[in-house]
Amino acid sequence: MSPTSSRASLPNFVRAAFILVATTLPLFGIEAIVHGDASFAPARQWEVLDLRFQTEALPEHPLDTAFSAALEHEGGQRHVVPGFFDGDQGFTIRFTPPVTGKWSYSSYSTTSTLSSLDGVKGEFTALAANSGRKGGIERHPDSPREFRYENGD
Repeated sequence: MSPTSSRASLPNFVRAAFILVATTLPLFGIEAIVHGDASFAPARQWEVLDLRFQTEALPEHPLDTAFSAALEHEGGQRHVVPGFFDGDQGFTIRFTPPVTGKWSYSSYSTTSTLSSLDGVKGEFTALAANSGRKGGIERHPDSPREFRYENGD
C-alpha cells in the first residue's frame, strides 16, 4: 500500500481534526517552567506548559536521546510524557494539565550522559482555565463519530 493510498483512506473527521490542530496550535502561548526556578508563571488547565531541564553535558546525539517524565495529579491521574532536546543545553517536557490542582513530576533518562536528569522531581499547581478556554478536542463518549471539547461543549 502506498503512502498516498493509506492517507486517502483516513476518515474525513480525522483529517479535519488534524488540520484544525495543526493550524490553531501556533495561536496559543506556551508557559515555561525551568526546573528549580521558583519565579515562573502559574500553570493553567488546558494551557501548554513546558518543563525545561538544563544539563551541562549533552549526549553525542541529543535528538535521539530517550528522555521522559511521569506527571501525577494529586487525585491519582497519571501521564507519562516523552521529552525532546530543545537545542539550548536542555530537554523539554511539553504537557497540558487536563485538571486543576497539584501536580508532581519525575524525569527519566537511561542515557548515561543525562544521568543528572534521571529522577529529577518537582511540582507545580495548575490553576483554573482562563476565560474562554474549553480544553482539547476529544471524541464524544456517547457518539464515537462526534467530537467535543474537554469541558463538555
